[in-house]
Amino acid sequence: MMRFETPNMLYRLFIEDLKATGKIKEAEAAFPDTNIWFSGMAPYKQYYFQHPAYNKYPVLGISKEKINMFCNWLNEKIKTIMPKSWEGKKVSFRLPTENEWMVAALGGNSRSEYAWDGNVLQKVWYNTKAQDHKLQGRYMANFCQIDDAQITRDANGDMMVVENVRKQVAGSLMDEVSFTAPVLHYWPNNYGLYNMCGNVREFVQENGFTKGGSWMDPGADLRIRSRNTFKKEGFPCEGFRLVAEVE
Repeated sequence: MMRFETPNMLYRLFIEDLKATGKIKEAEAAFPDTNIWFSGMAPYKQYYFQHPAYNKYPVLGISKEKINMFCNWLNEKIKTIMPKSWEGKKVSFRLPTENEWMVAALGGNSRSEYAWDGNVLQKVWYNTKAQDHKLQGRYMANFCQIDDAQITRDANGDMMVVENVRKQVAGSLMDEVSFTAPVLHYWPNNYGLYNMCGNVREFVQENGFTKGGSWMDPGADLRIRSRNTFKKEGFPCEGFRLVAEVE
């Protein structure tokens, strides 16, 4: 399993390689959709994918068709850098199944709700060392915090969240984030995988839903067993990571 969500710099390398080899139409077809950003986030349309300041941020605006193109490219490239110990083996990259994603996210802890030990969204040590005290209570993931002031009732009397006053919270390695965080931020899980919960929703092979929740989603959507449904691809909260299948 890829340790982190696919960053802009890796996907941009893919686009540049297509152009360098004369595959201009393929490069245009694979280019991220930059029209995904909401009103008030217009600068990201120009800078998020292209500017080096966002090299290590997860690539967004990618459909499953574009992911398949990226996998095909990566499957050819890996042949040129295969370590000698892997000679004679076939390596292919693809999206994980939902079950594979869940196994990786759990990190060997089948009782956890999230990708870290425990069932709360904050860092908790029960036998903590003195130097760790300052990290107690820090959020474990990049998600959208909702408090009681943001919960109301609709016309039918059912509870709902007031969408336009959600608060963005930060995790352990930055004071505040406004949308996505770099792919190596926050603590990795027991398998060394970053952001399995939060930051961006991740595509799986199955259609109709993504996994893991995102910077736009409340804490409940970050649960490993939760599904984030979508009607179409291309929101500024959807990314992907790959698995490498070795034969």
